[in-house]
Amino acid sequence: MRMPSRALGARLLGVFSVLLAVVLATGQGAYAASKTVRDATGDTYSIAGDTPVRKASAIGDIVSVRTAHRAKKVIVVIRTRGLAAVNAGFVQIKTSNPGRQYFVSAFAAPGMKSVSLTKGMNSTNDLTCRGLRAAFQIASNTITVQVPRTCLHSPRWVRTGVLLTSTSATETDDGYVDVAGLDVVSDNLWNDDSASLPLGPKVRRG
Repeated sequence: MRMPSRALGARLLGVFSVLLAVVLATGQGAYAASKTVRDATGDTYSIAGDTPVRKASAIGDIVSVRTAHRAKKVIVVIRTRGLAAVNAGFVQIKTSNPGRQYFVSAFAAPGMKSVSLTKGMNSTNDLTCRGLRAAFQIASNTITVQVPRTCLHSPRWVRTGVLLTSTSATETDDGYVDVAGLDVVSDNLWNDDSASLPLGPKVRRG
């Protein structure tokens, strides 16, 4: 997953504080209607330069990812040690249906917020998805993403993976990134747009 260049990153970090990528993939042998995966703390990377560099920070540091697969929607709750005032999210959703891959983009800042769903990596055409939600709860350092199952063509079970970046959107704050399930992140994940995030256990519809 390619990170922005220093010049582009400087512009993006003035607008975005959280980049969230959640990958949902269908498969075999689901285990439960909800699962919680813990992530090691202190494993964030600074994105001040051209390439992320390991640097511990409470801001943007993922603590856990809980995935609930309900009858009508998939809910992903990401708990962190700290969030900034301006937040943006990017959610990658991969399903068992051939050729169907979706992306949720969410943004929240004082007086501003938006959320959209697209199909395909580089698509700019928003899909209609009633009930699509993304909430950034600064007080509890929690991000909640809700996607109706019908918008995903009702997969039988899902797996999730999370990438999170956070910045206070000031010129002096360089921002941080964390990948749930990875203590050490390889250059391949930063530089390869097609690189997959590590996925959690299978979660069956409850």
